[in-house]
Amino acid sequence: MYQAIGKEAYRNLLEYIRTDVIPSKKVIPMTSLTSKLESFTLSGGVERMTESTRKHIRRRLESELESSIDIFSDDKGKLLVIPESVSLKDVVLENQTLQRELRVWKTKSTDVNIIIDQTSSLIRSAIQQDMAPTPWPYHPSDVKNAVTSPYQITLSGFLLVLSLEILTTKIKHKGSPLRSSRLARI
Repeated sequence: MYQAIGKEAYRNLLEYIRTDVIPSKKVIPMTSLTSKLESFTLSGGVERMTESTRKHIRRRLESELESSIDIFSDDKGKLLVIPESVSLKDVVLENQTLQRELRVWKTKSTDVNIIIDQTSSLIRSAIQQDMAPTPWPYHPSDVKNAVTSPYQITLSGFLLVLSLEILTTKIKHKGSPLRSSRLARI
């Protein structure tokens, strides 16, 4: 029974690869195909896929699909399935597009990230300076006044609330006379 369900699951997986992965030139991780095979197997009524099936999926795909796919490891050792129809030109164009997008995102987020990094470093150091050693095991009587908020955290929380108030005020009262008078009071 398992063999019949396994054959049907492989048939479904091969059909998926032939009709979806290869025509659309998708680069897909082997783990994704293994999960798909497992879902096909489970939908056939089997409780779980055998380790042998999981272990030999690469060999089976290579023998069934022959030269229509390539399977190799990425820089982290994870197997990738690449349709043979993916050309060097496709890869280079995709790489250039991604590099352009990355440059745009880096320039957009640089200033904000610097501010966030500096603020988080300041808060972390303030917390570490004000931390009092606590005994272990912990007892409620040991707490007393141990829980205090450093000035920097109180100030940053106040500034966060204030900036949110300003933003919501700008959104709610855009263009109204109330907007300028309310902001002046803040």
